[in-house]
Amino acid sequence: MDEKVVKRAAWEAAVEHLISLNLAVTWRAMDHDVESAKDLRDAMVKQLQSETFPDADPATSDMLASEVEAAVTHILDAALSRLASVKS
Repeated sequence: MDEKVVKRAAWEAAVEHLISLNLAVTWRAMDHDVESAKDLRDAMVKQLQSETFPDADPATSDMLASEVEAAVTHILDAALSRLASVKS
């Protein structure tokens, strides 16, 4: 990897970290426990499954939808993990 790719990956990881931490803190502030936060995660992922990308051809739209779902699920799962470790 060249330096530009490493810096981009580091920024993406930092943004992912901050988003998941922000979600965990928000969920905790809203008095969500891990189980209720899992319900929120499941609802968010379910909503994503019905979204399409109308400007893309069908195959690309399906690929984009799959990748977005995987990325969002990854971040939400990280937030759940953080929530479980945050003391109330």
